[in-house]
Amino acid sequence: MEVSEDKIHLIDSRIASFGTYLLINEACKLRDEGKSASEIVIKIEHMIKNLKLYVCLNTLKYLVYGGRISKATGVVGTMLNINPILEAVDGELVQAGKVRGKKLSYKFMLEKVKDDIDTSYPVSFGHSHAHKAIKDFESFMSEHIDIKEREIISIGPTVGTYSGPGAIGIAYIKKDKE
Repeated sequence: MEVSEDKIHLIDSRIASFGTYLLINEACKLRDEGKSASEIVIKIEHMIKNLKLYVCLNTLKYLVYGGRISKATGVVGTMLNINPILEAVDGELVQAGKVRGKKLSYKFMLEKVKDDIDTSYPVSFGHSHAHKAIKDFESFMSEHIDIKEREIISIGPTVGTYSGPGAIGIAYIKKDKE
């Protein structure tokens, strides 16, 4: 079956893994509401501008393997129990901060999210083989933010290559500043 070009709309989400869930979920809702493809594209492109993602790594090992940090930095960081927190910015994962220990990573991400999040949209919590940790993180965030709709998603292979097992994160739509 062939589909004409006017029926295909390409959108660069500039994000991977559990962040795309929010966009796909919204596109499906709009489709189910009977919105046209053009209306859906406009809405999703607007959401992309406001899409935020933070992920906290449980280990530095995979950053060393990927050549993102030196072996010496990885050893010292591991000894100090450093958990880097990455943020999706312009299609790339960049360091947003680093903290010592999981509880401080929760607090760090809460501070980034709490005044920025538009709770009228769902929130996506992502993890890489960290079922207990993501439930703890989701509970922590829900104690401080009135999250109406949420989904826990496995981190996909793109982000998982950076993160390794044990990573947790949050993706959300930030408040419109316009």
